[in-house]
Amino acid sequence: EREPSRFNEAADLAVNPILREAGLSLPPGGLFPGEGQARYRNLPPGLSAEEYYNLLPAEIVSLDPGRNVSKLRVGEWEIGGLYYPGQLKGDRVMLCVAPGQVRVEARSGYPRANTMGLDLQHVVAGPDRARLLFAGGFRAEIPRAEWEQLSRAEEFAVEIPAAALRLVKG
Repeated sequence: EREPSRFNEAADLAVNPILREAGLSLPPGGLFPGEGQARYRNLPPGLSAEEYYNLLPAEIVSLDPGRNVSKLRVGEWEIGGLYYPGQLKGDRVMLCVAPGQVRVEARSGYPRANTMGLDLQHVVAGPDRARLLFAGGFRAEIPRAEWEQLSRAEEFAVEIPAAALRLVKG
């Protein structure tokens, strides 16, 4: 299950620019990426509702422009990303990743690079895909056959490939 108010915001951020561009008038106070309240001002337009929903607050731990990499702290986990020009060590940023770019596996031992141990809260299994909702509202989408193999696991590791991370707020 999605958090309804959070997904409503994400859907508004994705759809309202399209409606405005089509010439429709919207009520005052509509949510738009890049406008309005401070938490929306640095969001880029053009993301899907799922991407707006999957925003991750992070802190930049290190930057290495020579190797084109960054280290980011997401909650208690450190993950690697690409180098983000214009950002500084200690900056707080928002990252997004499309749920279909996330990898999920049964957790065993200490998670490897770019992998976080998250508690699974809910699963919606469709005919072809399974949507997984983890603690903190993080979402993943995997093939149904893959979910059937993972469904007996007690703990899960969620891998976010560095190339899948998008810096959306800096």
